[in-house]
Amino acid sequence: MHDRVTGILTKTAALAALSLLLTACSATHDGARAELDKHAAVVDDAAQDVLQALDTADLSDAGVAGYLEQCGGSLTGWGVAYHAGGSAKVGEDRQAAVEDVAAELESLGWAHEGEIGGDDPNARLTRDDITIDLKTGGFTVGATRYGADELEIGIRQSNACVETPEGEYKTDYAEFEREILPRE
Repeated sequence: MHDRVTGILTKTAALAALSLLLTACSATHDGARAELDKHAAVVDDAAQDVLQALDTADLSDAGVAGYLEQCGGSLTGWGVAYHAGGSAKVGEDRQAAVEDVAAELESLGWAHEGEIGGDDPNARLTRDDITIDLKTGGFTVGATRYGADELEIGIRQSNACVETPEGEYKTDYAEFEREILPRE
């Protein structure tokens, strides 16, 4: 009888420990926010380099903003990822604008990886686990072309998906949807 009671108590203790361990591994709102803060710091630092490059290239109406995307699989995902994007007016010489911004980013330590593809001027630069895409040409809806005179910028970190607690979505972290201002 004593061995049977000891066995039951041992199994109960093991289940309790496993339950505690699994609960400790579950995503929490504060844990997800802290992880997003780490990703945002890295992406925002890259955005500062982009803003500097846009300023050096003397491009007008330039701006960059951080945003969140659902990630992790299913339709609604199980997490969020922080990225940044922006644009600037480039005028007629789109090729020169891409080359000027890419050259300035290279001087700041970014590696020019080549082109993204397509018929319009573009470039891809990387550093560590961050990718900056520069592209021109805009997009067409019906017969109307939009943004043909703009440089579009995308800043993404690989493996940026942060697990969030069940039932939370990117709207629960709205403070990460923000304009990124240049360094002072």
